[in-house]
Amino acid sequence: MMKILIVIISLWLRAEAEGFVFHPVTLPDQFGKEHRIDGSNCSLLLIANSKKTSEKFKEFFIKRKKDFSRRHHICLIFDLHTVPGLVRRWILLPKMRDYPFEVLVIKESSLFPMKEGKITAIVLKHDNTVTSVHFIEDMQGMFDE
Repeated sequence: MMKILIVIISLWLRAEAEGFVFHPVTLPDQFGKEHRIDGSNCSLLLIANSKKTSEKFKEFFIKRKKDFSRRHHICLIFDLHTVPGLVRRWILLPKMRDYPFEVLVIKESSLFPMKEGKITAIVLKHDNTVTSVHFIEDMQGMFDE
């Protein structure tokens, strides 16, 4: 019964998100520099909310050119709001500074819909309208170079 309820709620949230106007937010990257996220600079938001999904990000984007996400208008976001501050500050962020790609960081509260073990992919139009929300397990095959 609980699984059915969760499926119904997640389908409702997904339906509600499509067509929704995304309100721009500002998030820091792994170096602390603030970035505004909206449809004019990001047409795809990819959000990782666990160690497993962040490893998938790293594995996929480490193989790409440094400007890959910028060329494809992708904003990569790690949702670290559940990670204790000391672990985030002294372990995770220093590791992330070695990444050859930019990662934005959520430190306080989750801003986006999430599913355990899945990467959230939100597609935005230039006018900030959400066209779709997907929960994906694997990013292979998403982009052709």
